Amino acid sequence: VMEIIAVFASRTHTMQFVRCMRASGASATVINTPRQIMSSCGVSAVFRAGAISVARRCITMGRFTSFKGFYQKIVMNNTTHYVVVKNV
Repeated sequence: VMEIIAVFASRTHTMQFVRCMRASGASATVINTPRQIMSSCGVSAVFRAGAISVARRCITMGRFTSFKGFYQKIVMNNTTHYVVVKNV
């Protein structure tokens, strides 16, 4: 299952995003931001890639100015990488 990480510079925005996702019927969880992703608040939200349209709607509706982007976790040769998701 492909998961997407939504990264914010604000802890409050992360929590509000998760609430919006859940209120819209999509599962989302607060996680510690992986250290490979630069973020100032330390927490991000993770959700299934199938809910990306709901996530984009939540970002737009919430006017989350601290939103830094969506990232996908990729493991290659036992090394974890995070790539920016442009169009899913």
